[in-house]
Amino acid sequence: IGAFELVSNGVRTFSGSLATGGQALAVGDIVLDNTGPRVISVTPATGSVGVQPGTTVVVNFSEPMLATSLTAAAVSLLDGSTPVLATLAVSPDRRSVTLTPSQPLRGSAVYTLVVKGAPDGPRDESNIAMVDPFISNFAVRDVTPPVLLSLFPAANAREVAPEAVLRATFSEPIAGGTL
Repeated sequence: IGAFELVSNGVRTFSGSLATGGQALAVGDIVLDNTGPRVISVTPATGSVGVQPGTTVVVNFSEPMLATSLTAAAVSLLDGSTPVLATLAVSPDRRSVTLTPSQPLRGSAVYTLVVKGAPDGPRDESNIAMVDPFISNFAVRDVTPPVLLSLFPAANAREVAPEAVLRATFSEPIAGGTL
């Protein structure tokens, strides 16, 4: 016994054999699925700032996915336009995938998570691909302390005019009130 739906090929099938003597065989529930999967949440959340450099990225789907479709080509993390080398781990229920970067993320950088849509994107258990791509961005916190590049007047300077303006130049912007 088999089931097949002509419009979308979205019926998960169950096959069995008839018992002897023409007895009917109960096939159980046949689950109809003609809806593509979608991303329901990500961690870090879209628009997050101050994300730790050692974070992992988790993508949660609306339904169980084909583990073989959750590849680096289908789910990727970008630093600008450069792919970040990461390992992918699929959860036991196949509803989420975790990307673990091979090295800490760069401080003050904005990263983009891309989950491709059809035809190359991840597929659910009925082999239906995500229709639309999913894109999310987050910013990693600044982990590099500022460096003093120059100071005027210079340390141990002599005969500095009392009205001289003190100037310090740092390697990055400094928040007012922190000096």
